[in-house]
Amino acid sequence: MPMFVLNRNYPLQGFGHSINFIKGEPTWVPPLLVAGAVALGATSVDGGEVDILGPEPVVDIPLSIDEREALLMAAFEQLEARNGNPDHREDFNAQGLPNTKALSKVVDFNVSSKERNEMWQKYREAKSAA
Repeated sequence: MPMFVLNRNYPLQGFGHSINFIKGEPTWVPPLLVAGAVALGATSVDGGEVDILGPEPVVDIPLSIDEREALLMAAFEQLEARNGNPDHREDFNAQGLPNTKALSKVVDFNVSSKERNEMWQKYREAKSAA
């Protein structure tokens, strides 16, 4: 339970809670009011630092075109390698193109039909040239 001490008497209200700080007395603070108590200058009884902001959000760095192309080419090889396996029946559609959902799962980013078609054509040309 978060217990806080404030250096003055002060009523704190919010989110359906109401607490009264009495100068120097430890007071239980509901989790929803912790940020407000810290903003007033209340300090934790146990002396630990309170993280009121929470963890920083992870920012996804967009892949470059070359990185996307390399990942898609590797995914095409992987999908072709497991083609025919009953567990991966949905990897290709009726036209013989990789399913965008299966492809997106392999590369871990969303692939549009247009991007899939362009990259599949490049992949097939590179494979036939080799």
